[in-house]
Amino acid sequence: RRERAAHVLQRGEAAHDQLRAFILGEYYPCIGARAAFTEGSYRLGFYKHLAHISSVAAMGRDLKRFVGEYAQIGGYTTFVAIFKSTQITTEEQFEKLLWTHLQMMHDHDVEKWDPHYSSNPDDANFAFSFHGEAFFVVGMHPGASRFSRRFGYTALVFNPESQIRHLQEHGMLKRFAGVVRERDTLFQGSPNPSLPVDGGTTGGEARVHSGKSHPTGSEFRCPFHPRTPADK
Repeated sequence: RRERAAHVLQRGEAAHDQLRAFILGEYYPCIGARAAFTEGSYRLGFYKHLAHISSVAAMGRDLKRFVGEYAQIGGYTTFVAIFKSTQITTEEQFEKLLWTHLQMMHDHDVEKWDPHYSSNPDDANFAFSFHGEAFFVVGMHPGASRFSRRFGYTALVFNPESQIRHLQEHGMLKRFAGVVRERDTLFQGSPNPSLPVDGGTTGGEARVHSGKSHPTGSEFRCPFHPRTPADK
């Protein structure tokens, strides 16, 4: 059992080192992620399987702890969940498992939805909420078509929406989004077609989480089903 625990720890450290090197690479697009990894203002957990109840439970405890402390961490802060299994090879498979995982987290969340956002995935003001805090979720996996989402392990990155609101309230979101799009174009040759066309909105986030191409205006039905306010 000790040997197994040591092996898991080693794999987790290796996955962390790979992700850190990837994000701090010269051309990685997201300047927020780069800032978090440069400053060490992030938290990271290593779990077994995406969309498995044991991983949902363990990650839920860690994300809940992060919600309670991220405001004190300072800087651009993020929570990263890396999953040991790497058998995901298609974007369709990953998108299905991502939403299954988020649905399971939501089903076991006893807190109310972040009041700044809608719980309806078809709403332009939708954002996934856990423990009362909304997050912009970024999925990564080996089969991603976008280079910035292609990673040797499956991973989910949870960026607090409050940080995006802060940028928007201080007139910095448009510039921030523009820099990310410019870097993404240099990285891949074109910006992510799923992203909003300007930096004035983060609407339509459900179509962006998995990284699979769902251009604005295309047909996309998010499989997420929120509980009604009465059920909360």
